[in-house]
Amino acid sequence: MNALRLSYALAIACCAVAPTAQADFTVCNRTPDQVTVAAAWVSPRGGFISEG
Repeated sequence: MNALRLSYALAIACCAVAPTAQADFTVCNRTPDQVTVAAAWVSPRGGFISEG
């Protein structure tokens, strides 16, 4: 039981000191034309998900 409590304490401590997640996606368009961007990925439940 002590090993389980130690595991929980370590997991909580790791989460407490972890940096916040940051996401950034930039498309550089050096032309005067408008650009449309679409992104797609595989869903964990199967199939594809797309946006854009």
